[in-house]
Amino acid sequence: MFQLNHKSEAVQKPFRHCWFDIKLEKFAIQHPYLVFWLAFAGIPAAVLLTVGIATAVLSQSLTWLMGR
Repeated sequence: MFQLNHKSEAVQKPFRHCWFDIKLEKFAIQHPYLVFWLAFAGIPAAVLLTVGIATAVLSQSLTWLMGR
């Protein structure tokens, strides 16, 4: 019978060449609360900040081009 575990060969095979994935996993194990905060609060905040900055830059440049 086929058994799945967290170290499944099919899951890990594509990522063996990725040293960053190994470092990130070790960091996540050592700092679980920080990783949780970054995943559920930090990433959405970064996306909102990026959209806000891009909108401001676009609107300011259009305003400048239209001569106001």
